[in-house]
Amino acid sequence: MTKEGRAEIIEMLIQSCGAIYREVPSVHNPNPMGHFSARIPGTGEIVIKPRDVGWNKVTADDLITFKLDYRKVSGPDYEIVEIPIHIEIYRARPEIGAVVHTHQTYATLMGSLSLKLELLDPNTLAFTNGVPTYDELDDPTYLTKEVGTLIRNEAQGRIAARKIGSSNALILKAHGPVIVGKSVEEACMLTIALENAAKSQIMAAMVGGSRPPIESLGIASRIPSPNLWRSLIRSYG
Repeated sequence: MTKEGRAEIIEMLIQSCGAIYREVPSVHNPNPMGHFSARIPGTGEIVIKPRDVGWNKVTADDLITFKLDYRKVSGPDYEIVEIPIHIEIYRARPEIGAVVHTHQTYATLMGSLSLKLELLDPNTLAFTNGVPTYDELDDPTYLTKEVGTLIRNEAQGRIAARKIGSSNALILKAHGPVIVGKSVEEACMLTIALENAAKSQIMAAMVGGSRPPIESLGIASRIPSPNLWRSLIRSYG
């Protein structure tokens, strides 16, 4: 990876953080909690936005670089308790280029209420492998006084990586989703799509009725394209 290539990934990550700030409401608004990381190809490194920097305020100087063996390479002294989410998913899925963890409102509620994503609108089509939930059945330490709802260690990170499987998203019960993409642009657009799909799911649950979960229908996945990401970024002027 050239210096220019690395800089391009970092710029896309920063722009994507701004898009998430605009498009994805958080149960913590206006607080900035959440992180967005990107793999730097050919280096064994990732760069990550720490939770203590606002989605709309992040700069290249705020990003922290880690090796996939958990060694910190560079960056400010912000705490990233949940770095195992990112590192263990990158280890398990070499095709993944970016990982996002947010506390977005509707996706968080969907996981807490144990709702299954159904075929309700086009946003759903990005998640045809389903959206599993990480909970106390997967991890007996989860939702305990000592751990709460955080993914604090490598063992938990490996559970999360195993639970997400081949899906594009995983919801941490009573906490928030983890979204993965093959690129920064894809991960950003999937984060937005998941919140829109989850909002539709919450509304459908209020109305009632029974529909099959999306993963049971055998429908081909439709992932948002990089062109859609570029169009969104340009729309901000």
